[in-house]
Amino acid sequence: MSRLYKEDGKPAVVKTDQTIFFDCDDTLIDWSPIHPDDDMKDFVTLMNGAVQTYTVKRMEANIRSLMIHKQMNHCIIVWSAAGYEHAYSVVEALGLMDYVDLICCKPAIFYDDLQASEFMNESKRRWRK
Repeated sequence: MSRLYKEDGKPAVVKTDQTIFFDCDDTLIDWSPIHPDDDMKDFVTLMNGAVQTYTVKRMEANIRSLMIHKQMNHCIIVWSAAGYEHAYSVVEALGLMDYVDLICCKPAIFYDDLQASEFMNESKRRWRK
């Protein structure tokens, strides 16, 4: 049974050639410890369930990139290896609900006839070192 909620029972279709994927941890938010000289406006509080909260730093450059891609009418997908609930809480805490088209967990397995590096050149891959 599919866990993607659809009204007509048919597969959902992303009707664009421009899908942009953003991870949450260390891409949209940074879990580094807060230092006394940090400006707290750069931080948000995440709710983990009903009782636990975490304060994490906003990764502004990547958040701006997400917003710019949305303004260019790209389909924005946010995922996390920690699951869709975590991804949802990050998108919500960052105030990005109006910019994101799909929230999901990070793929468990990737099938393709090519390695990602063969169809997505280095200029299109972004990662934090």
